[in-house]
Amino acid sequence: MSKRTSLGIKIVIFAIGIGTAAYFFFQTIGWFWNPPLLKNNTEAFLEQIRKQDFNEAMKRFEDSTANNSWPNDMRELFEKQDFKLLTFDGIRAEFDDGSYSTGHAELTFEIDSRPIRTEVILTFGNRGKPKQLCAITPPGVQQSELPELEEWNRLMCGGSF
Repeated sequence: MSKRTSLGIKIVIFAIGIGTAAYFFFQTIGWFWNPPLLKNNTEAFLEQIRKQDFNEAMKRFEDSTANNSWPNDMRELFEKQDFKLLTFDGIRAEFDDGSYSTGHAELTFEIDSRPIRTEVILTFGNRGKPKQLCAITPPGVQQSELPELEEWNRLMCGGSF
């Protein structure tokens, strides 16, 4: 084999390698840092929560701590504690360092027949699915005054926030 043929084969192999790396790089960016995808996935998830279709919501959720009891735990929170998700808006993806993506949203819950608006910190998982939705206790309210919000955070965030 001549030097010229050998060099040509090396160039082709190098180009295939670079092309493959670029493909996976851009696929990763598309899955992890695609603000419209993150927003749409979070809206779809929250709409299922608002409708109280927790089994469907779980399919759209990327929490590693969620297990088969998660839909029943969510149903119990909503049914037994006079708790509802009324509205969600302002969903925005804001940061991605290549392995950790975050954002914010505003949610309005109904707790004991009164609306409670709170900011939520979001994290996103694989393929842009919401991973954590951590509700911040509203200003001027003690965490202990809203046990329903604490339970939301246990189920959606892994603990109080």
